[in-house]
Amino acid sequence: MTITIGEWLKQNPEALRQPDPLPAEPPSWEPSRWFALTVEPLREAYAAGHLIGRRIACYLPAVAVWCRRGRAMQWRTEPMFRGYVFIRVGQASAADEVGRARHLPGVTGVVPAADTDEALAAIRETDIARMRTEEALSFRRKREAMPYEGRLNPGDPVTIAEGAFADFGGHIAELIDAERAKVLVVIFGRATPVILPVWMLEAG
Repeated sequence: MTITIGEWLKQNPEALRQPDPLPAEPPSWEPSRWFALTVEPLREAYAAGHLIGRRIACYLPAVAVWCRRGRAMQWRTEPMFRGYVFIRVGQASAADEVGRARHLPGVTGVVPAADTDEALAAIRETDIARMRTEEALSFRRKREAMPYEGRLNPGDPVTIAEGAFADFGGHIAELIDAERAKVLVVIFGRATPVILPVWMLEAG
C-alpha cells in the first residue's frame, strides 16, 4: 500500500530529528547524508532521471502493488512516496549539492528540518534501510506470484517495463545474479548504470 511521506513521518517522527551519528571514516572519504526533495506530482521518475543524469546519487523507493485497473486485477509499480525522491550528498558540500539539485527539472523544493537548528533535514540511514526492506518485500511478493522466466545476456538491448524508469531503454552491462542486472540506461542522452530486478526488463 502506497503511503505519503507525511504519513510515514508521523509513524517515524524521529526520522528528521535524530540523524544517525556519522561513522568513523578515513579522512580520504567524505561523510554523506540523505535528504528528501519534493518533486512535481506524478513526475518522480522524471526528476530522478535528471538527478541521476547529473551524477547525483538518487533513490526513488517504489513498491509493487496488486490492484484493480479497469475490470482486471494486475501488478503495478508505484512510488512509495508520491511527490518525493531522496538524494545522497557529501556532508561538507550538502548545502551546495542540495541547492544544485533543487534547481533541476521536476524538483520543487527540499523537505525542511523539524525541531532542529539544522538548515536541512537529514534522513537517517536506518530509515533509508527500512524503505529498501519494504521495497524488496513488495517485489518478492510479486516475484513469488509471477516468476520470471525470461533469458537475458550481457549486451542485450532492453526496455524497462515498469518502475521508476519505465519506458527508458538501455543495454545489459552485467547479470549480477538470477534476480538482478546492471543496465546501462540512457537517461537524457547519457548512459548511466542502474541495478534493476530482471522482471522489470523486456528484451528489445
